[in-house]
Amino acid sequence: MIYRAALLALGLAVTVPGFAAQSTAVGYVDMGKVLEQSRLGQNAQERLEKEFGPQRTEIAQEELAIRQLKEGLDRDKPLMSEQQITKRQQEIKDKLQALQKKAAVFQEKLMNEQQKITQEIIGPALKAVEKVASKRKVSAVFERTRAGLLYIEDGLNLTDAVLKQLDADTK
Repeated sequence: MIYRAALLALGLAVTVPGFAAQSTAVGYVDMGKVLEQSRLGQNAQERLEKEFGPQRTEIAQEELAIRQLKEGLDRDKPLMSEQQITKRQQEIKDKLQALQKKAAVFQEKLMNEQQKITQEIIGPALKAVEKVASKRKVSAVFERTRAGLLYIEDGLNLTDAVLKQLDADTK
């Protein structure tokens, strides 16, 4: 959406003579950096870690236990009967399937929560972008990673100013 608005502004700058006569300032913001490094973003990461960290650890421990069972089977296979091998293989397979289901549910919950939190941050972040652009008299602001930019001067980078503005707005 921001990308379309920026393209429209640039298109108007080229096609409308009165507007084109003025110098048009363009800037960009790395929204990923804003989401990760702003106070809101860091608080969100802490909330996610607090909520999902224990379950992530539990899944990792279960994965390790399954790996150890498999290594034990590989090590003890020559000493085991065919029936014991089949039984152990089935046990490993069942545990692995259960873990995969658990991990898939966990991943879906985590992604949904990340999307929800991102939406909570985007609103204030866009307001911060507008404030910085207005202060610096910037006509168009691109999102760095989605704008298809091949080159842009570093002086046009508004990311740090947006970070400061967002943190100031959300004290």
